[in-house]
Amino acid sequence: MNVLRRKTRRAIEIWKMRGWLGVKEHTKQLYRKRREEKVYLKWIRKFDTLTDGDREQIRQKIRGFKLKPLISVVMPIYNIEEKWLRLCIESVIKQLYGNWELCIADDHSPSPHVRKVLEEYAAKDKRIKVIFRAENGHISAASNSALELATGEFVALLDHDDELAEHALFYVAEEINRFPETEMIYSDEDMIGENGRRYEPKFKPDWSRDLFYSLNLITHLSVYRTEVLQRIGGFRAGLEGSQDYDLALRVIEQIPENHIRHIPKILYHWRAIRGSVAYSSEEKPYAHERAREAIRQHLERSEKKAIVRQTVYNLHRVQYELPADFDKNNCRRNPK
Repeated sequence: MNVLRRKTRRAIEIWKMRGWLGVKEHTKQLYRKRREEKVYLKWIRKFDTLTDGDREQIRQKIRGFKLKPLISVVMPIYNIEEKWLRLCIESVIKQLYGNWELCIADDHSPSPHVRKVLEEYAAKDKRIKVIFRAENGHISAASNSALELATGEFVALLDHDDELAEHALFYVAEEINRFPETEMIYSDEDMIGENGRRYEPKFKPDWSRDLFYSLNLITHLSVYRTEVLQRIGGFRAGLEGSQDYDLALRVIEQIPENHIRHIPKILYHWRAIRGSVAYSSEEKPYAHERAREAIRQHLERSEKKAIVRQTVYNLHRVQYELPADFDKNNCRRNPK
C-alpha cells in the first residue's frame, strides 16, 4: 500500500509540473527501466552466478598464486542501519580470497547498535579491526582513521551499506598476479535495492582520462597500492561527497597510466537507500560541485589551463584553453 501511495503521489507531482505528457513520459521511462531490469536479471543468471564448481576452481587458482597480497578493506561507518551493516560485513567475510583485513572506523555514531555489531564481528574474526572515533569528523576523516589501521599492500574501499561480490578480492589478487606493477584497480558495478534485487549495471571501459574528467569512472570497486595513498596523505577534508573522486585524481598524478587496471567484472553492489547517491544523484547535490572543484584543483596541480563546468545530468565538462598561437580556422598551431 505504501508503494502504491508513493507512486500515486509522484504521478500527481509530475502532472502538476508537466501535465499529462509528463505523466506519459514518466510511465514510459518506468516501463523501459523495468524491462532493462528483467534483461539484466537474465544476464546475472547466465553469466554472474557462481556454482560450487566455479568456487572450487577459484580456490584452486588462489592456491597457485605466486603473489597473495594482503588486501586491506577500508570502511568508514556512521549511524548505518544494522541490517545493511551486517550484510556489508558479511560480504567481506564470505570472500573466496581469504587474505584480507577489514579496517573499520566508526565516526562517533549515536546509535548504540553500531558499536555492538562491530564489537561482535571483531571478536569473531581477528581479521576485522575497529576504531571508534571520539568525535564526528565526516567521511574523509573517518576514512583516514580506517586507513591508519591498514597493514596490507593494497587498500580496497567499501561503503558501509554496500556489498562485495564473493569473488571480488579474488579477481583483484588475480589482476595483481598478472600485472605486478599495478597501483590502481577499478571494476564494474551495479545497484542493489533494499529487497536485494540487483539492477542498473555499469559496464565500464578501460582507463580513459577524458571520460574520467566527465564523471567518476572509478567509483566502485576501487583498489589502490597502500604506499601511494600514504604518499598523497589519504583523503582530504573539504571535499566530502566527492572525496573518493579527489583521491583518485591525486593518485593518477603519481602513477603511470599503464599501472591502472580495469577488471571487466561486476564486483561491487552499490546499495540504493534513501539518503545515498545510489538512490538518487540529487540526494547529495553538493557532491557534484565538489567533484568539479576536485577536477579544477587537479588541473591546476597538473599545470593545465582549463575551465570545468556542469553539463547534462550533472556530468562535468573540461574546456581547455587554446594556445596563443592556435589557428582556429585550420585547427592547428601556426608554424613559427
